[in-house]
Amino acid sequence: MTFIKTLLKYCVYAVILFIIIQNKSYAGGFPVRPGSLSISLSSSYFFANKGWDSLHRKTPFDKNGKFTSFTYSAFVELGLSKHFSFTASMPYSVNNFQQLGYKSATNGLTDLETGIKWYVANINYTYYFSVQGTFITPLSTNLNLGYAEKGAELKVSFAGSGNLFSNHYYFNID
Repeated sequence: MTFIKTLLKYCVYAVILFIIIQNKSYAGGFPVRPGSLSISLSSSYFFANKGWDSLHRKTPFDKNGKFTSFTYSAFVELGLSKHFSFTASMPYSVNNFQQLGYKSATNGLTDLETGIKWYVANINYTYYFSVQGTFITPLSTNLNLGYAEKGAELKVSFAGSGNLFSNHYYFNID
């Protein structure tokens, strides 16, 4: 648990540093200029005390079981040209499952995702359409951290920003 607290502390420091040195920030659907680098750090938490049985019914885990997962991720996008950028994502997960008399903890790197994003078109440089192809490479053979299989993903995105009733907004639809 000390490792998680230390990792979380450094992630918070990094986020504060990026906020201080960053003048302008955009959502993930907007192009990154050629030669520019965008770094996004994130964390997520998941909890479950119920699961699906063989008859497709949601039931509580046996023996008061519960599952928790913390995931920390770094996403990088490097502008290659006006219409193309390189993307990479590296997550680290900490998974715990416990029941009365049993406890299991697994942590490590999960799947590295690398790919190319193509900004196909835009409308007045306010709304952007993009297509991203990603290769998925497992960094662990532990099945508690993923399927341990190579894969690929194709993602289509639409993003935009503007003003509505004197309020600024942005959206990103994948």
